[in-house]
Amino acid sequence: TDLLVRDSLQADQQREQVSESRSFRGPRRSLQHVSRVSSQDQAERGVLHPDGTCCISCDLLGVLLAAYELVLIPVVLVWKFEMRGVWLVVSWATFSFWLFDLALTFNKGTYVG
Repeated sequence: TDLLVRDSLQADQQREQVSESRSFRGPRRSLQHVSRVSSQDQAERGVLHPDGTCCISCDLLGVLLAAYELVLIPVVLVWKFEMRGVWLVVSWATFSFWLFDLALTFNKGTYVG
């Protein structure tokens, strides 16, 4: 419901900008006046809301994994710690998470205006 309210507010602001620009300079053609796709249409195309549960939980998990890697990488490099067993699995899991996060970032929506 908050997405629909946001969409209607953006549409109202856009109408006000168009009427102001026409009253001073005549009709103006630019990318600002292209109609925006509603949030429901974006969700159908796979665009994720930046404040959605999925995006926020992936960001929080990313912070935890970054902290883990900040500790583990110097240990591995300085003391020549060998990755075996559970450590190897966790290492591959963090690598896989960063690949997934990269793909997810391309599908996140942004705020305009």
